[in-house]
Amino acid sequence: MQKINKIIMIWLIFIASGIRTPLLFSQGEEIITVIVKEGQGPREIAQQVLGEPDLWNEILKINQLNSPSDLRPGMSLIVPIGSIKRSSYELQNTRLAIQTATDVGARVFAADDIARSISLYEEALKERKAGNWENCTRLAVEAHQIAEKSHLETLKKRNTTADAIVTDRSGSVQSREATDMLWRELSLFAKLFENNRVRTLSNSYAEISFQDQSRIRLNENSQAVIQKMRVDLLSKERDSSVKLEKGAAFALLQTSAKKKKFNFNIPGVNTEINSKNFWVQKDEEATKIANYEGEIKVSSDEASVVIEENQGSQITADGSIGDSRDLLKSVELLEPANNTVFSGEEIILKWKPVLQAQKYLLQISADYSFKNFVINKDDITIDSLIVTELKDGAYYWNVAAIDKDGFPGPASPRGFFYVFSDKDKPFLYVNHPQEQEIFRTDTLHVIGETETNVQLSINGHRVIFDENGVFRQTHHLVEGINKIVVLAKDMGGNETEIVRTVMYAANSEVPITYDTSMKQLEPRHFIARGRTLDLKGMTVPLSSVSLQDARTSASMRTFSDESGRFNLSLFDMNESTQMILSVLTPAGYAKNDTLRIQVSKEAPQIVLDSRIPNIFAEDSLNIRGTVSNATRLQYNDKDIKIVDGNFDFTIKLKPGVNLIRLIASDDLDNASIVQNEVMLDRTPPELVDYSIKKRTTDHDDIVEVEVRADDNSGLRRTASVEFLIGDMMTSGYLRYNSISQLYEGSFKFPIGTATDVKLKSLILEDYYGNQKTFSPD
Repeated sequence: MQKINKIIMIWLIFIASGIRTPLLFSQGEEIITVIVKEGQGPREIAQQVLGEPDLWNEILKINQLNSPSDLRPGMSLIVPIGSIKRSSYELQNTRLAIQTATDVGARVFAADDIARSISLYEEALKERKAGNWENCTRLAVEAHQIAEKSHLETLKKRNTTADAIVTDRSGSVQSREATDMLWRELSLFAKLFENNRVRTLSNSYAEISFQDQSRIRLNENSQAVIQKMRVDLLSKERDSSVKLEKGAAFALLQTSAKKKKFNFNIPGVNTEINSKNFWVQKDEEATKIANYEGEIKVSSDEASVVIEENQGSQITADGSIGDSRDLLKSVELLEPANNTVFSGEEIILKWKPVLQAQKYLLQISADYSFKNFVINKDDITIDSLIVTELKDGAYYWNVAAIDKDGFPGPASPRGFFYVFSDKDKPFLYVNHPQEQEIFRTDTLHVIGETETNVQLSINGHRVIFDENGVFRQTHHLVEGINKIVVLAKDMGGNETEIVRTVMYAANSEVPITYDTSMKQLEPRHFIARGRTLDLKGMTVPLSSVSLQDARTSASMRTFSDESGRFNLSLFDMNESTQMILSVLTPAGYAKNDTLRIQVSKEAPQIVLDSRIPNIFAEDSLNIRGTVSNATRLQYNDKDIKIVDGNFDFTIKLKPGVNLIRLIASDDLDNASIVQNEVMLDRTPPELVDYSIKKRTTDHDDIVEVEVRADDNSGLRRTASVEFLIGDMMTSGYLRYNSISQLYEGSFKFPIGTATDVKLKSLILEDYYGNQKTFSPD
């Protein structure tokens, strides 16, 4: 009852303190209250209370804190030390029990129990991660009991049985007893007895383990028979024999065991195997042998060959024994480096190419002895492989080069890497400096704490910490804003970053500059367009910038950004205003500027006395008019004199098109523009073509005239013509047809008189009086 009252009392203290209430615990739970000290981080608290600094995150979870930065000096924390210590103790004992049972062979002789124990242990770890301490302890205890059971069962079976076990398999693996006609599928950890046949189908493999830990690994499309398995219970000696009927197999025999017989099943050929590591491939035409350790002697009535280490030989179906030959060299692994940790992404395995290799055999196993294959590929034609979707854990890998005849060379030395898909960010706590702290010296110490298995950097530079994860790094500041980025990265690639923005303000001077885009008649005398002005400038970063009307005392305030820029927008201003700009820096330094702002409200205007013509026949053109609200007038970028708002000047026109551009502007660069193009035309029209047609009616002779002419400025509507008829001369006018773009005319003469009509003269004129007389005939 007293413990329950203690929990309720602590809970009420948290409510009264305004702190989020922590989780409640079961009756009888042993809890303590911890008061956070100045500069004390959660890892230090976890070490002090629980004896394990890596349990810092559990203390935060229990107290419903999101990050170490939520800790404050004087804060009360509660820690259920009984649950946490008990679960840690049980997890450690369970892990040792599982390891002990596995070492004596539980995966072979008590496979179901040890698998169940491992599964419960993993569930316990998940519960611990979630902060469910009671569930974690319960699952760990259950896993421990099952692990001990599997240990005892393994010891019992090892001393009384002589069967073999399928310890690894993939794809379709089948077996058949000697008296059976049908093949049946073999499950993992299935037992095999004398005269049992085992076969693998396409894309499959199987590993058969014996009690002495020797192993036979059948590749795809292979078949073997267990010929003999005997054990002498008195002497504890074992004798077993395996016959490969077809396909390929790797043999890995234990040196401490009695000689294991492997029957190559070649008629007329005797084999004497003094090797514990070799490869055999058998088909209808030949048997290939590759030896990797010791020697294998192969003999017949006609020949005898010793296959030494890293050599191979081929025996044909008729018993002919080929000479032993060297295998390809061992492969050199390049990437990844040993002990590399991957966080679950794609993993690229690379090795150095071997001369004359046709392809490569790559094997990845979850155990050091390669008893539990994850990948077993013998058809890789390049010097790399991308691997994905590996579960968390340690992995071992090797590569062997295969020559043109199919002999695999010796496997490379083991490589090993880890996959660790932990998504939890590492612990990182920075005690000093604090955010937006101000310093008047250029040196400070970055002080904090992190986990001991991380890489720590400050602004990209590696930082060393002590055995408890505590670091103290000297950091140099530059004048103004400084960003200090502290980054902790764990083996799984997870990162925790803390950024501190501090200021170094050694100089008491407060610079104030104003943006050049603002028009100034003189320093700090600004011209506002209309009644609006954006007052822009630069000063010390993160400073308070205020502006006060000297007459009304109305004020406004903003802050300069991290680069020192500030902007104050002014509206509805009087025609002339005096204002005080005040800057107060984060370091406490101040400066005032007196400003004058003058408003320019109306834009300039240009009024011409007469419109500028589009076409002009004289080479001199006079332009007169008035201008208002302007301080400057320009004609084609040349200044024009203004007298009492009036202007009068003459320009010289050039033949062709002349651009006339008048610009009136004020001190705020407000402008008014009058622009026109004037063509100087002094060229008369040109005669392009003409025609005269004559016809006779009942009463008259008719003469029809058509004239085609051209002019840039436009033709007059009539053209004067003169005709010669013999010795007589007559005149008339042609009219311009805008549709046909021809001058046209029809003239009547007495019958019989228009027999010889000629065009004596033609006068063409444009709109600007330019004319020319033509005499076509």
